[in-house]
Amino acid sequence: VMLRYRQVHDIWHVLFGLNTTVFGELVLKAIEARQTGLPMCYMSAFVAPAARLPRAQRERFYAVYLPWAWRAGNTCVDLMAVHYSE
Repeated sequence: VMLRYRQVHDIWHVLFGLNTTVFGELVLKAIEARQTGLPMCYMSAFVAPAARLPRAQRERFYAVYLPWAWRAGNTCVDLMAVHYSE
């Protein structure tokens, strides 16, 4: 699972239109948490924003981006199983 996770992580940045800033990484971690169930993704999505983001970004993350990421990760197909090279 971890090998595949590392293989698709950057593709998911492009797929979801998320940049590689701390903010973009944390939003992607929420999507990954729903898609993979990996504990590190849950910790990154729910705990790390409190420590890593300034107040305004943290409030926007929890109010807007976390709910969006959760819905996106929950409603799309299993992205770990997609063959991106085909």
